[in-house]
Amino acid sequence: MVGKNVSRIVFVFVIVSLLSIRPWASQHSGPIAGEARDETDSPSQTSHLEVTMQNWSKTYGGIDDDAAFALVQTNDGGYALAGSTKSYGAGSYDFLLVKTDSYGNAQWNRTYGGTSHDYVYSLVQTGDGGYALAGCTYSFGVGNSDVWLVKTDEAGIVPEFPSLLILPVFMVTTLLTLSVRRRRPQNRAT
Repeated sequence: MVGKNVSRIVFVFVIVSLLSIRPWASQHSGPIAGEARDETDSPSQTSHLEVTMQNWSKTYGGIDDDAAFALVQTNDGGYALAGSTKSYGAGSYDFLLVKTDSYGNAQWNRTYGGTSHDYVYSLVQTGDGGYALAGCTYSFGVGNSDVWLVKTDEAGIVPEFPSLLILPVFMVTTLLTLSVRRRRPQNRAT
């Protein structure tokens, strides 16, 4: 009896799989469910096979040239795409990192780069949940183009120290400390 039910489940799965084939540009998304039932069994012995297939297509970018060159599935089931963008950022082309949920809905995006061309070709999610992007830069380095590695946190942020806000505070505090120390009279034991 078990063999009959398994063969019916496999048959339903194959039929459902064939019916779910759609062209790439299709915007359809939704569950597809099938049921296998042996009419000789009681309703309580009905075996169910539910197959959920999510198909979707999304675009990301702006009004100028944007391209993805790397993709990883993230620890939370979403995706991270890395590429280059001319639509956003500081220069001609900049690194682009886009984080989506499991349905392709953009959660955030970040750009990294300078005033010249910067292209990303590789992406990994790191053990701490952040991202490492590798590519080449014409904006930074010592040659015409140089290899560039960018490490971010889980939100795509590159922690910087000193930042534009912290550096002035640090400098003022240091100068005040030095001036106070110089003004104190020295206790000299004679």
